[in-house]
Amino acid sequence: MKKHMMAALLLAMALAGCGGGGSSNPPQTTQSNPTTTGGTVKPTTPTTTTTSALANQVSVVVGGTTGSKNSPLVSVTLCQTGTSNCTTIPNILVDTGSTGLRVFKSVLPTTLSLAAETSPSTGNALSECMNFAGGVAWGPMVLADVKMAGETGSSVPVQVIDNTSALLPSSCSSENSLMTQSALMANGILGIASARDCGDGCITAGTGSWYFECTASSCTSYGAPWAQQTTNPVTKFAADNNGAILSFPGLANGVSASVTGTLTFGLDTQSDNSSTGVSLVEGVSNGMATTYNGSAMLATFDSGSTSDFIGSAPFPTCTVYGLTWFCPTSTTTQSAAFQGGGLALSVSFKIANAQTVLAQSGIAFADVAESSTLFSEEYLDLGMSYLYGHNLFLGYPGTTGTAAMIGVQDNQATVQ
Repeated sequence: MKKHMMAALLLAMALAGCGGGGSSNPPQTTQSNPTTTGGTVKPTTPTTTTTSALANQVSVVVGGTTGSKNSPLVSVTLCQTGTSNCTTIPNILVDTGSTGLRVFKSVLPTTLSLAAETSPSTGNALSECMNFAGGVAWGPMVLADVKMAGETGSSVPVQVIDNTSALLPSSCSSENSLMTQSALMANGILGIASARDCGDGCITAGTGSWYFECTASSCTSYGAPWAQQTTNPVTKFAADNNGAILSFPGLANGVSASVTGTLTFGLDTQSDNSSTGVSLVEGVSNGMATTYNGSAMLATFDSGSTSDFIGSAPFPTCTVYGLTWFCPTSTTTQSAAFQGGGLALSVSFKIANAQTVLAQSGIAFADVAESSTLFSEEYLDLGMSYLYGHNLFLGYPGTTGTAAMIGVQDNQATVQ
């Protein structure tokens, strides 16, 4: 997830006197460890497996109390494992560009006692250093029961982001600045890109996403098996655990004061999560590939990115609030084939004149694209700016016996 537009719009509001905060918020991202997965392509007309009816939908709101632009926020309930000792945390960022639930320590009540994850061989507590493009999430790993709608995931590995920890390894702190709650403008991140945050890449100590085992005075690199890695809570639900659908209506005028979307759990398990008629292909939302504007690049669907991000595009650019945006004379439709393995996913997206769009007052902004690279590499990141007017389907491997699957569908609903 990139947050350039949030910083830019907050600066704009400070200058224009139309509300909001200052310009100190650095760009944030939850885009991390992109991977592709092999396997068999899922047929477009799947066989439906019906589970017992559960409430499997939650509202996702862009707007509200945080003032965060183009940031989809949801509430998540955390419970001490196996008990009714719970707390509901609002304003958690829904992010298809990363995996795993991460919450800031400051939003957890002291009465909620969450068991620490530990090394089986030493008993030392585990921590993770997850390096995002906009900041490092550092903190201990705990186990919690995670509840959303009528679904419960038991003993889910969750990261507690704790910037006050004196145990931050130098190898972690040297990577990037620390992620902060005020900069993120959210109480945590719900990453739903895939099942685990780095899979096989973390099993060997020192590679992939960084896990550590810590004593009272120091931390050393730790190879985290799959069961201990920060985990997408959806895959731990007792039912409706094989995928998710993130849906948003379109913006009738390209800008809106607020937008409410839906996060639906499961694929083809209930009447409200059918994928019939949707082309699902192999791939994960934070790690596909494409060729666009003559360049091969990483391709992502990232709800944590406030705008679309493109390394280069065949349009004039303009500077808006100190950042470089694409500003074609009129809104234009572009296309790209996202390739994760097996069949390609054909995607069309629009690029509007960002100077015109961002001059309007609102919380939600569609079809604006910033000229930016990721870790100095070309990439095509279709963020919340794109996701208005679309349903994003994510199928998780390991829960259905197939490869990770992804699909996109137009959402016919619109809001003013």
